[in-house]
Amino acid sequence: MKKKFTYLLIVISTAMLIGACTDMGPFSLGILSHAGKSIVIANSWTIEKTAKLETKLDQNGEAIYLIENWRDLEFLSENIGKEGAPANGRYRLENDIVFPDRTGIPDDHQQEEYAQTSGFSPIGTPEMPFSGIFDGDGHTISNLVINRPNEDNIGLFGAVGAVGAAEEKRVRLENVHLENVTIMGNFNVGGFAGYVDNIIIKNSHVSGNISSPNRNLNENTIGNTGGFVGAGISVDIENSYGSGTVSGSNTNTGGFIGFGNAINIENSYVSGTVSGSNPHTGGFVGFGNAINIENSYVSGTVSGSNPHTGGFVGAGISVDIENSYVSGTVLGSDTNTGGFVGFGDAVDIENSYVSGTVSGSNTSTGVLLGSGVQTPQFTSVYYKRQTLNNENLSAVGTITGEIENQNLEGINPLAENEHTQDIFAGFDFTVSEETPDWAWEDGSSWPILFWEAERAAE
Repeated sequence: MKKKFTYLLIVISTAMLIGACTDMGPFSLGILSHAGKSIVIANSWTIEKTAKLETKLDQNGEAIYLIENWRDLEFLSENIGKEGAPANGRYRLENDIVFPDRTGIPDDHQQEEYAQTSGFSPIGTPEMPFSGIFDGDGHTISNLVINRPNEDNIGLFGAVGAVGAAEEKRVRLENVHLENVTIMGNFNVGGFAGYVDNIIIKNSHVSGNISSPNRNLNENTIGNTGGFVGAGISVDIENSYGSGTVSGSNTNTGGFIGFGNAINIENSYVSGTVSGSNPHTGGFVGFGNAINIENSYVSGTVSGSNPHTGGFVGAGISVDIENSYVSGTVLGSDTNTGGFVGFGDAVDIENSYVSGTVSGSNTSTGVLLGSGVQTPQFTSVYYKRQTLNNENLSAVGTITGEIENQNLEGINPLAENEHTQDIFAGFDFTVSEETPDWAWEDGSSWPILFWEAERAAE
């Protein structure tokens, strides 16, 4: 259901003129003709505001709220928690949604319109977080603009939370594709959400630009910028990818998550560019605790100009990585740069490899791990031999632990001519009743994940 508002500006001339009106979707353009020449004399823009979301009942008689266009998203943002837009409701996209270019709308109409300067207002706040299910049904949301550099908790969703909820009641965001987005915020900035607590993100992706260029932070706070989520607790990401640019000038910048606790990433990848100008920059996670990454990879560029830069994790406590790889470039301009993890406490890596280039500024640079405070565990981990400052770059930069760097086991440096399937002992290539983790393609130098090969064959 829609409400229509029309704004009209008219310039009147005493000459004899012939009028016309051209429909331009949400706008209409008034044109007058005089002596064979067209003169724009009237600009009117018509606003169709959603008054109520359409609903459909599922097989259990529960309501699904239908999102048909960008005005419906605005309605949800403006009315979250009110009648017709429950915070814990089920929502589903019915169409691909393209946000319009509203350039040229006068400033005094921005409150009624998709604002020219600040853009979309995120769905959910810390006081009223979204706690339901949002199903994109495979549709895309394109050209979303959020330009709020002095505001916190910025993304399609501002704050999302279902604290302590059982598995079946966790917040779910699935089958949603954000394309060509431009999102800028201050503290907790992400493509999907600024801040989340207890969420599953599945079969989704983000492309575009996510950034937090300002440091308008309180004295005792930090930043958090992520391609998916700025900051989160208990976050599961499955079968998803990021392909845009994530740029954070605040602390903690990640291709998926800026800062997180209890993070699980499976069957996912980041192919875009991640850059941070303050500590903790990672291809998946800037800084986090209890991080598990499986069957995933980073192929883009990760760069950090302050300490702790990693292909997967900038800095982390209790980091487990299995059946995963980094093929992109990791560049650190300060201490602690690693192909997988920049700085790690209790890092365990198994059946994984780094084939990309790792470059750091000092001895706390390693092809796998920059530095750590406990002895890392490596099992069937491989990396491409490379040099730094004309010297062979070690697998691990520095360790504060029980053993010296040269005694680490389970690490296998490879020369260029050693890349054959047989070399990768411990990797599961066998196709049987259970799906293998890895696949080898003819002419390849490194294995790829089995789900990659299946997707390429589709």
